[in-house]
Amino acid sequence: MKVTVCFGRTRVVVPCGDGNVKVQNLIEQAAMRYKKAIAKDPSYWVQVHRLEHGDGGILDLDDMLCDVVDDKDRLVAVYEEQDPHNGGDGTSASSTGTHSPEPFASEMNSASAFQPYQAASEIEVTTSALRSSKSNAGLEIRLAWRVRKCVTPGPQE
Repeated sequence: MKVTVCFGRTRVVVPCGDGNVKVQNLIEQAAMRYKKAIAKDPSYWVQVHRLEHGDGGILDLDDMLCDVVDDKDRLVAVYEEQDPHNGGDGTSASSTGTHSPEPFASEMNSASAFQPYQAASEIEVTTSALRSSKSNAGLEIRLAWRVRKCVTPGPQE
């Protein structure tokens, strides 16, 4: 069994034997292979917060790999690193900064697939916060290249 773990644009294939290893062990192996792929020292800091399955499900660290993934599945690492790796496809040190094309973009619909984890990037919006808004302008959501406006209903009377 083997799986591909995606660290942004860099993908690493990790052999998993018969799959009788914990997800935590897969994370450690994938992080080590990622550091090698981007030509960093073993002391380079990479923190994987979680792994997500292609369908969006989050893998539990204590699960056995054979119970939660299939052979050749693609997983997405939600991670932080010491010095974010920009560009390249991770196949050689000489590809750094070349911005290789993204052949699997249509397969990866998770926003975390192309961005390292940023703790301050999550915002919880509650109904009471929307109702107490001083303006009735609604909630504006910015998604990369477009803006969508969600109009909130006025107070129930």
